[in-house]
Amino acid sequence: MIRADVGVAIVPQTISRHLAEANLKSKRPFRALSLTPEHRQLRLQWCQARSVWNVTDWQNVVFRDESWFVLGTENNRVRVWRRPG
Repeated sequence: MIRADVGVAIVPQTISRHLAEANLKSKRPFRALSLTPEHRQLRLQWCQARSVWNVTDWQNVVFRDESWFVLGTENNRVRVWRRPG
């Protein structure tokens, strides 16, 4: 859209540089909400109910790895530009 509005070819690095010169920093927006006391209590109950599980019980649980890997240049994450503080 910027290229069409300005009428010249602009690379993403140019836009990033101008935003940085305006003292704007690129960050991912905060997504997770803090746990409420009710959520904490429910998590504690979940853990306590499973504290007596043996190895056989835990072998039926699938744990998901939360690591993030990007093979290309685009990771489809939304970023916002804000001034520090």
